[in-house]
Amino acid sequence: MRPGRIEDVLTGAGFREIDVTPVTEDTHWGKDAADAVDFFLSRTPDRTVPDETRAAMREALLPYETERGVLLRAGVWVVTAHA
Repeated sequence: MRPGRIEDVLTGAGFREIDVTPVTEDTHWGKDAADAVDFFLSRTPDRTVPDETRAAMREALLPYETERGVLLRAGVWVVTAHA
């Protein structure tokens, strides 16, 4: 959702002094690409994933491996408002 839409919804709900601040950070998803794949897939434990898919996921995550593990950029909006 874009900041203007957030402000519109909150204003319509009676909030005021609305502030929407973007925050972007690196997030840690695993010690290496294979570990990150396991983490992603653990979020849907009843799902069977073919080995070819696991390999493709690992390959896609390899560019994000660092000495600190697999790091992916993530962004959120921090929203404050007064009722």
